[in-house]
Amino acid sequence: MVLLDYHMPVLDGLATTEAIRRLDGPASQIKVILVTADVVNDTRKRALDVGVNEFASKPLQADDLQRALARCGLLDEPGHSSLLGALNTRASGPFPLSSYELPVRLPDLSHSAAGLVDTESYTEIVAMMPEDSLDELLKTVFDPPEGTVHVLLAALAEGDRSAVGDNAHKLKGTCMLMGFRSLVKTSAQIEHLATQTQEVVPVALGQQLLREMELTQKALRHFELRQAV
Repeated sequence: MVLLDYHMPVLDGLATTEAIRRLDGPASQIKVILVTADVVNDTRKRALDVGVNEFASKPLQADDLQRALARCGLLDEPGHSSLLGALNTRASGPFPLSSYELPVRLPDLSHSAAGLVDTESYTEIVAMMPEDSLDELLKTVFDPPEGTVHVLLAALAEGDRSAVGDNAHKLKGTCMLMGFRSLVKTSAQIEHLATQTQEVVPVALGQQLLREMELTQKALRHFELRQAV
């Protein structure tokens, strides 16, 4: 099952679904649930036309996801009960549940590497995206001055809480899609502080984000070199 946000950079939820449906073999038939706050019938009709199976509303709630899974006939498959349990646990944790904070499969890597990149998720994204689209997506995250990391750091430096919250949410969503674990965690912390509290976002979190970006880029280069061998 693939859980997609409707609004994503480069490829939105509908374009991603179209890419999935063009895959060869059983992967093209995977169930797709679209997470969206858009209740306009035309949007949902277009989503169904490109191959979306079901919908869940934003902000994502465990009960809503459970109903979508049931309508897809997936509720009794192994693993889904633990996913729903994780959602319920997450909702009561220190950070509010969002549509991006779903469990990510742990790859067979060392602890430190697993903390940076989920290579299984990243490999799946690479397989379904044209190379130029993947490059463009990575640029929207990493490249200065317009990459989301750098825009977020600039907003932190200026003390613009609204821009910090918006860009942290955007970064978190893209990084969850790509499997960039550490960036997801730090951007979620920044988003929570900026949008759910009156606390000042510590400068140290911005420094941590920059360091994690550099380490993630290094991990991706290492991974790509290993794949090329």
